[in-house]
Amino acid sequence: MRKATLLLLATGIATFITILFAQEASAIPPFARKYRTSCLTCHVMIPKLNAFGEAFRLNGYQIPDGDEPHIKDEPLVTAAPAWKQAWPEANWPGWIPGSPPIALRLQIDTQTTKEENQKFSTNFEFPHEVELLWGGTFGEDLGFFGEVEWKQTGSGNDGHIETKQGFLKFQNPLQWAGVPRRWLNLWWGQMDQTYLTSYRNLDRVGINHPLWGNKKPNDFTVRNLAAGTTRTSGNNFRLQNMQPGIELNGILGSRLFWASGVTTGGGEARFDIDNHKDPYYMLRYKFGGRAYDGSLPGEKDISLAPRPSKGWVDNALQIEHFGYFGKQRITTSGASSASRSTDKFNRFGAALRWTWEDLDLAGGLVWGQHEDPWGSLSEGRIRYSAPFARLDYMIYPWWMAQLRFEDLHMSSPKDLRLSGFSAGSLDQTRFMPALVFLIRANLRFVMEGEVYARHKDSESRNLSTPHAFWTRFDFAF
Repeated sequence: MRKATLLLLATGIATFITILFAQEASAIPPFARKYRTSCLTCHVMIPKLNAFGEAFRLNGYQIPDGDEPHIKDEPLVTAAPAWKQAWPEANWPGWIPGSPPIALRLQIDTQTTKEENQKFSTNFEFPHEVELLWGGTFGEDLGFFGEVEWKQTGSGNDGHIETKQGFLKFQNPLQWAGVPRRWLNLWWGQMDQTYLTSYRNLDRVGINHPLWGNKKPNDFTVRNLAAGTTRTSGNNFRLQNMQPGIELNGILGSRLFWASGVTTGGGEARFDIDNHKDPYYMLRYKFGGRAYDGSLPGEKDISLAPRPSKGWVDNALQIEHFGYFGKQRITTSGASSASRSTDKFNRFGAALRWTWEDLDLAGGLVWGQHEDPWGSLSEGRIRYSAPFARLDYMIYPWWMAQLRFEDLHMSSPKDLRLSGFSAGSLDQTRFMPALVFLIRANLRFVMEGEVYARHKDSESRNLSTPHAFWTRFDFAF
């Protein structure tokens, strides 16, 4: 009897999983449910956005040519639409999503590595990460998005929960004052500032984070091998961190995107650690293809029906640039709490992205410097540069080949080297070939190699080069 019960339970679970991934793949996370459309309407492969998906994101999670006619999940109206005519003597109408605007995303990884600093050669992270996602609109021109993440910490079975994103998008807030539609938007909250869309962390299909956004100065430890001592930079700023901030942005003439904002800075601190706010700016221009406002030459109406093939095609050239200006109080490892200092730093970036038929090719450079990242341990500045290139090629609608090249250089202070701290470096050059398979519209499998042509930290310490091979299942529902 017990065996029969277990068999029945196992059969039920297997049937549920089969139905979930085989039949419901076209109507799962919140936006797909809202519009009753496929994930591939906005994605090349989850989470990589296509040109329509990027226009949808920039338009505050609304269909660019007018949202309401496309909504299939009937929302709960919070005020009659006619109240618009009576404003400001009446509340502006809006709505609440009809079904819970929530999704789950799971990532399951394996890693095989030669890195001698690790206790393993092969590691299973089942799961690597679990994300609770939500997103939608509260009526015309008011979008929202959020993410809570549980992630393995790398020590035993422990993990931590963190709010990664939570923000509102006020689209066209000054349209009533005569400001043309899409010229000015206000985004407010903890968000991904998305400095370079050509190669960004937000929607990468590969497993490893881009070096230009992932590495931070306090990953940099120099060693005096003779004395057995170390020195570590005190600045933990990481460009790809999602930061609390306020951003003004807009689209001019359909093809020029601009943004300017301020963030709290403060590295990984949950709240700001000083009175300084870090300003930044972004500029992008796109030649050809679907414009940032969602328009396409020769297309009068926007269809939400994804093409069975070639839905990723967007024959276009994009050029972009950003600048970030930070200031952070630091306490350097090895110094007393009274030995605090302030590190002024900056980051600049420029990139080109060319998409043609099945090819997506991008390249660029991120550079900058830190004036005082080592505090009382050193008087030296460090300079930072990170060139990159990425090539994606769609073999079939469900099969992508990818090759990424990255180089990172972060200089070491001269006075520390003269003091005997000659080992240790963040300088590295790596290639990451990958094959990406879309098993279902919401289920992705990745095989990725991580091959180093140069890894100075390992070389300076006579360790094996940490080549690695990764696999990942990534699915959302």
